[in-house]
Amino acid sequence: MKESSFKKMMWVSIIASLFAAIADMMILYSPNGGYHLMDYLYLKDVPYTRLLIGHYLGIFSIPMYLLGLWWVVKALKPAGDGVPVRAFSFLVFMLILGVLYHGLVAMIWMLVDSQGDPTELIERGRVFFEPISTILVFLVIITSSIFSYWVMKGKSYFPKWIIYCTPVFSFVIFILLYIFVPIIGNYLIVSGFNLSVGIFLFGTWIALKEKYHLINY
Repeated sequence: MKESSFKKMMWVSIIASLFAAIADMMILYSPNGGYHLMDYLYLKDVPYTRLLIGHYLGIFSIPMYLLGLWWVVKALKPAGDGVPVRAFSFLVFMLILGVLYHGLVAMIWMLVDSQGDPTELIERGRVFFEPISTILVFLVIITSSIFSYWVMKGKSYFPKWIIYCTPVFSFVIFILLYIFVPIIGNYLIVSGFNLSVGIFLFGTWIALKEKYHLINY
């Protein structure tokens, strides 16, 4: 592929992550916060129209990450000839789960909106969506850890500073802001996953734009 293709694919994925972060805010944001309570009652503050727009905006934006992640895995070639293909397949699986969970928020919203006290319905419904979010969290932690290990061991074309752009690192910052600076953290915590991916993709673009000749295979 030409260098221009690399730049276009990276920037499409970066912009897609911003749209996905906006989508998250549309379907989840409440000025009252309370996300850590895990009772989902904050969804009562989400208007139906906002939910609908955010639902489809995220579903169509998130898969576009693959355009940028393709170049991420190509830069892992020093870790082994088969690593890029295996890593890309694993990322595809993670994104499928990510799109699935994004779509499930509408179901959770309907449970919350269905009656004045939806506590019992939420408790019965948790089994359908919380395992997905839990698995995603663990997979992101594992993936970021393995990636950081390869980078620190020199098994990639990335500079070592890229580990500070990994999704886990960014999300820890968002959690701290949610706790100590809620006026900012209330926005960042709900868009945290997709925004952290965007930060990572932007860092990837900076890290690899001068190394295109190494990853173009």
